[in-house]
Amino acid sequence: MRISRIPGDAFILSVAVVVTVSVGAGVALAATTPTSTTNQLQPVAGVIGPQFGPPLPARATVSESGVLPPTAVTPKSSPADISALQTNLRWVGNWSIVNGKYDKLTSKNVSLFQWKQNMTRSGIADKVTVMRLSEVARGGTLDDRCKTKGIVICVDKSQLVTRYVKNGKVLRIIDSNIGPEAGDPKFGQYSVTREGTFHIFEKQETGFSSLYGYPMPFFMAFSGGEGFHYSAYFDQAGYVDTSMGCVTLDSFGDARWLFDHSPMDTKVVIYS
Repeated sequence: MRISRIPGDAFILSVAVVVTVSVGAGVALAATTPTSTTNQLQPVAGVIGPQFGPPLPARATVSESGVLPPTAVTPKSSPADISALQTNLRWVGNWSIVNGKYDKLTSKNVSLFQWKQNMTRSGIADKVTVMRLSEVARGGTLDDRCKTKGIVICVDKSQLVTRYVKNGKVLRIIDSNIGPEAGDPKFGQYSVTREGTFHIFEKQETGFSSLYGYPMPFFMAFSGGEGFHYSAYFDQAGYVDTSMGCVTLDSFGDARWLFDHSPMDTKVVIYS
């Protein structure tokens, strides 16, 4: 399920990836070539996600790297339009190579995005999928509350991602799940993942839900009984169901990293 992983939890990371606010619904990136590999889950300043393949121009324009066309993107589309698709997929949490080629990995990432958005999983970036991605990606922008000084954990409920932001720079994006928006009586009072600004007030490395009888490794509470934690069920099943209200993470390694790098009273922003 986790397309963002590669064997051994290794990531290829590049430095100096910059997100700029652009007109239209795109993400303009100025990227560099990969500089290092690591098996350790470590933050790298300015990195939004793994960057592969030929670098984009040092001063890439919006049209070259970020704005999605109002049409389907296919293997026959221009390299610029395919790169825009890949760039926006990266912003919403997918491990996408920005190479201007509609390859198998791009198709898998389109399929994952469609799964997150409760769309038919075709792996084809038809017009409906492209327009939805354009809407959800919001031009690669963050909520203003996430741009403050220090560490902020930002959860975008429409993208189903958790971003670890430090001094306004995104250091990590983690696939996440949330509770049912309409609420679900069988899940109790915490079924809807509440929106707003909160702070981490409790941390349990080996957390356990007495309400649901469910293990919650690396639990960090931010509002009542709601918090972040790794979910083995989410890890195995993917987006076939919602959480019970918590922000669940599908990677044990990322959940541990988030736990280790988020001190008590860390600011949390949750929005749609």
